[in-house]
Amino acid sequence: MKKINQNKRISVSVIIPIYNGASTIIDTLKSLFQQSYIEKKTGIVEIILINDNSTDNSFHLIQKFFQYKNIKYTIINNLKNYGLAASYNIGIEISKGEYIVTMHQDVILQINALELLISAMYEDKTVHAAFHYVDHPREIWEKYNFWGKCLFSRLLNKKLYGLNGQFDIFRKNTLAEVGMFDSDTFHSAGEDGDIIRKIETIGCLKKTEAGILHIHEINPN
Repeated sequence: MKKINQNKRISVSVIIPIYNGASTIIDTLKSLFQQSYIEKKTGIVEIILINDNSTDNSFHLIQKFFQYKNIKYTIINNLKNYGLAASYNIGIEISKGEYIVTMHQDVILQINALELLISAMYEDKTVHAAFHYVDHPREIWEKYNFWGKCLFSRLLNKKLYGLNGQFDIFRKNTLAEVGMFDSDTFHSAGEDGDIIRKIETIGCLKKTEAGILHIHEINPN
């Protein structure tokens, strides 16, 4: 991994759509604030949270979390549930960063994940987007309900690489060039495959060793 120049200010906007994420969002945000990249302050990091008309107490939890945090953040409250694609676009449109990081409400970032993701773009100007891997350790799998265990059993103790919005990075001008996420066609699924297809028409995507855990909603049902 190429080290980021400590004297260079890199502007990054982290966009997190939230819908009824009260059971996971605080753990997700804590893992973001533990990233070395934020501690080093080599970039102008802003966090944009899109509350997609949640019916739980997600908004109050995130508002309380950021109350004493010394970082630029914005909370947008959607008046109705627009879905992931539209929420991404809302965040992108108001963002100030050169790079856009999309992050889901139910992931835990592993050590240096943010720096690894940014470095993939910093070291190679031909890369238009870069993506993470999801780790599936047994201790997480054992917390799933019966159907969750069935669904994810094939991934147990494996890494799954891919760009799906859970923790990925894009050049903002690339997203503008390809027309952003297709919110007319996609609500909360399918927008990831579509954005991959569009970006691959103008440049390349890069696999990174930025690791996450996908904890899912903590709900036995």
